[in-house]
Amino acid sequence: ALFPVWSHVTINELDTQSILWPILSRTKGGDTDRARFFPFYGYARKGDQYDKRFVAWPLWTTVRYNHPGASGGGFLLFPLVGHVMMENQETWVFLPPFFRATKTADLRQAHFPWPFLQASAGKVDKFYVWPIAGAKRMEGEKSYFFLWPFFAARKAEFKDKTHGHFRFFPFVYTGSEGVRPADTNLPERIVKR
Repeated sequence: ALFPVWSHVTINELDTQSILWPILSRTKGGDTDRARFFPFYGYARKGDQYDKRFVAWPLWTTVRYNHPGASGGGFLLFPLVGHVMMENQETWVFLPPFFRATKTADLRQAHFPWPFLQASAGKVDKFYVWPIAGAKRMEGEKSYFFLWPFFAARKAEFKDKTHGHFRFFPFVYTGSEGVRPADTNLPERIVKR
């Protein structure tokens, strides 16, 4: 009725009523429960899977997850600080997105400040002093740059093909794609462009 003054929507088991959309809204159904008085307060719950809340959005947000292998929670006091602590990772942010530190079982990563200084070790080894120079290595891929965007190179190796390029902008660009034959004794076929 005179949308956005009032609306009522039912989709499967979810029933949503809104007044002065998107300011006031209430959703219920199944194990879902959501409400908001935007931007002052809001929450979203789905059974015991998650509980998300905000106060004075985007200034304060919290989340709590209950997923096997990835349970935990976090908060963000924007634009100052945030913290996420899950079973499988921990991340701190300061003045997001500029300063971040993340730790998982197979990766440690830091931005200080992003995008100028980036470093990681583990499944991705990377060190960037952007735009001066940088290198990144991960399984099947290597890339480098110097005085970005002028000099850059990348080589990626997949199960059945390879891809690579080199750039000295604006003068030279070379690229190659290769198909790895099933018989590894045969030479790789390279198609230049």
